[in-house]
Amino acid sequence: MTEKIAGSGLNFDDLRRVFAEFGKKGFFAILSKPPTSHQQSTKPRVTKTPRILSSILTYFERQQHEQ
Repeated sequence: MTEKIAGSGLNFDDLRRVFAEFGKKGFFAILSKPPTSHQQSTKPRVTKTPRILSSILTYFERQQHEQ
């Protein structure tokens, strides 16, 4: 999964910033929607699988609480 995230052009700081600014809804959108730079692409940027999205979200929620 980390390779898919890295291949999407997103890095850890990007994900942390999206989570901090837009919360769960924005975080899920950035990972599950196709990139806007690829108008013909219908594939998600990373994944649409709820279990995986939830796992990634849980990690960022824990990171936020530790700070």
